[in-house]
Amino acid sequence: MKLLALPSGSKFNQAAQLAQKGKLTEASAICKQVLQLHPDNARAWHLLGLTAMQQGQKHQALTFLEKAIALAPHQAEFHNHTGVLHFSLGNLEQGIACLRQALALQPQSIDCRYNLALGLQKQGQLEAARQEYEKLITQQPNYVPALVQLGIICQQQHQYEQAIAHNRLAIEIQPNNTQAWYNLAVALQEVGEIPQAQTAYQKPLLINPRYAGACDDLGSLLEKQDKASQAIAQYQQALSIKPDFLPALLNLGNVHLRLKQRNRSSLWESFESRCPKPQSSECFSECTIIILSVGGIKSTDSPTVGNNPKAARGSIVK
Repeated sequence: MKLLALPSGSKFNQAAQLAQKGKLTEASAICKQVLQLHPDNARAWHLLGLTAMQQGQKHQALTFLEKAIALAPHQAEFHNHTGVLHFSLGNLEQGIACLRQALALQPQSIDCRYNLALGLQKQGQLEAARQEYEKLITQQPNYVPALVQLGIICQQQHQYEQAIAHNRLAIEIQPNNTQAWYNLAVALQEVGEIPQAQTAYQKPLLINPRYAGACDDLGSLLEKQDKASQAIAQYQQALSIKPDFLPALLNLGNVHLRLKQRNRSSLWESFESRCPKPQSSECFSECTIIILSVGGIKSTDSPTVGNNPKAARGSIVK
């Protein structure tokens, strides 16, 4: 069915302009007015679906978009948006089916192919997703989002050198892409290029100082280098940005615990060297008092053997 042509300056165009400005309630109201007069207008149903989706009314949005498709089944854009909505609802199979239909109708669509690749990637079909991203790059070599996602897939497949290459190319095209810098840092760390990885972690923080994930992973990298105070500063920075950021909370707690255990162990070694009978009850009691003063000791702790709690991400200070 052909879309109903509306004159310039019509109610529908007003609704579209309002939606572009973020005035979704007003746009939705005008769409409904249009549909009262023209119930078979697929574009109005489509726009009504988009405004509902942006307002978080996903199931209602799906009803509207499916109505648009029923009226105009050859519109690739309608299938594309319906596929994205299905993904947001967790309906990966339906979303992929919609996006395949969109690509069948419009094979050169960058948006449709990219969204299909994302859906396949989310479903765990990494090779299929990779093929779609590579087709997209062949079609548009400077498409940074696809380069970034290709880098992620390569990392997931432990192909770190390829991941590094994809992220470097993305950065060359778009130097302020924080995701590409972060992913590059992770890949460099995996291949043991620690100084380069540290520099790469710092780059997104120069662009966006409130990048909590980069702060946390930079802290983990510093911790592996026995730079405990610098690591703690990065974990604290991550938590100042996002107080409930669990990886940083765990890493910060673990590094403090490890440092306390180190202090307790050092004190005990010092007493052993000075006490004529280090296993005597008097010497043990004196050492325990001082150990408690530097951070406490659990009933399961032994003054001569420190526990080694495992860090959430990365290793703790050795």
